Amino acid sequence: MAYEREPTGPAFQSFVQTMQNSGYHEIVPYLVGSTVIHLARNEMVNFVRNDPTLDGLVMVDSDQVWGPRVVERLHRWGVPCVAPVIVQRNGPAIPVAYRHLGLDDTKHHRYAPLSFEIGAYMSQFRDERFDGPTCILPAEPDHPPQMLDLPPNVREGLRSPLLEVDAVGTGMVYLDGAALRALEPNPETGLFFDFQHGGEDFAFMRRLKAAGFPVMVDRGCYVGHLVNYSRGPDDLMQELLRQEQERREEEAKQAALPPATQLAETLKARTTPAVRPPWADMRLPAAVGA
Repeated sequence: MAYEREPTGPAFQSFVQTMQNSGYHEIVPYLVGSTVIHLARNEMVNFVRNDPTLDGLVMVDSDQVWGPRVVERLHRWGVPCVAPVIVQRNGPAIPVAYRHLGLDDTKHHRYAPLSFEIGAYMSQFRDERFDGPTCILPAEPDHPPQMLDLPPNVREGLRSPLLEVDAVGTGMVYLDGAALRALEPNPETGLFFDFQHGGEDFAFMRRLKAAGFPVMVDRGCYVGHLVNYSRGPDDLMQELLRQEQERREEEAKQAALPPATQLAETLKARTTPAVRPPWADMRLPAAVGA
């Protein structure tokens, strides 16, 4: 537990109880020596790397809310790295799953949330499924995607809830033990999680991707994020619907504009004087001292 130092704390005990209810009885608690977030995460990674009997590592922040089958589902995918859909804690209720956009002018990594891809998958199911802090969607959709006008290639990509991404948050994530043992730390810092080039989550995900390990998000599995309430999949759906409505309104405004040639003629007519001013034909005196 990244934010809970003692394995006797309520968040840790809740996690252990959930795992036992899911059929996992061999839970190995680890007492981290630091509450600094990236150092705690590095300790957990090294703990798994140094014990070949451990199948994997589940990181869960104490401000997450999850159901009894979430961890079991993530583990059973059998992939090196997979996270459920988590709604970000602050700002718009958008998913913590990203596509890498490259470097900006200051050499900082830029990321965009995958709201469209996750929203398209969510829109295949009835809205009432999202009324709660956490949920797991069924295997078969209730109806074709209705929130977005999707091209055929995107519709084909909705068959599986698994979506390969460039980064997920580590508020809840499953990491395969073999992948962690094959991973090399940053040669400059000696760490797996660091802030050398942005957030520690993003730096770790770039390290995973560079080593050839795919990073996945499970679009059918949602956990809540505690703020002053449990921010969950219903908030995400409402935010995506709001964004889609804004997009449609903007498209309608653009469609109502006259064509570019007509608009240019209109602007020219408005800015061209009808009568030439008196000074239009005046000659300036020759330059002196040229």
